[in-house]
Amino acid sequence: MGKLYQFDRRRHPKRQLGPARRPFRLVWSPTLLLAGMSFVGLAFFAATHWFMQTQFQRELQGSPRVIDGDTLAIGNHRLRLHGIDAPEAAQTCRDSQDRAYRCGTVSATGLLLFTGQTAQLRCVLVDRDRYGRHVARCYRKDGASVSAWLVRNGHALAWLRYGGWRYMPEQVLAWWYREGLWRGTFEDPSRWRRR
Repeated sequence: MGKLYQFDRRRHPKRQLGPARRPFRLVWSPTLLLAGMSFVGLAFFAATHWFMQTQFQRELQGSPRVIDGDTLAIGNHRLRLHGIDAPEAAQTCRDSQDRAYRCGTVSATGLLLFTGQTAQLRCVLVDRDRYGRHVARCYRKDGASVSAWLVRNGHALAWLRYGGWRYMPEQVLAWWYREGLWRGTFEDPSRWRRR
């Protein structure tokens, strides 16, 4: 049996050593320079465009549509009011005579009355919630806070878990004067949603 691998020197002559190799050197051609400058320019333009869009999209203005007691829509943007939690549309509460009523509907109606159907709101975007809605602090033209008004009139609760501490004075006043929800008994909206 012959060799499995045979090296044929005639086909593979010894490698000739040439002059010493120089290290790799980058040649700056006009084309390479233009391509590099174009890349840096595009990256700068994209970063600037993104920054400007995020800066100008932090505030929305327009006529609101009321979705429920703590959610508005301005144009195509759904806005969850920051720091408050209002009863859901199907949620029922009890009034001072222990009669059941739809407190979620009353809360949405209160929001509609305060904002007005044609009023302009200015909303400062704070975050996004888990449903993709913008979380915002909204103000009327006269500077009145929508969230503070809802809490002060008992249409919503200060939601401490999500920054509602700023509305605690209004909630104490609503409780003291028995406004809205505080006239009777109700279940916390976040607990009601978990059922």
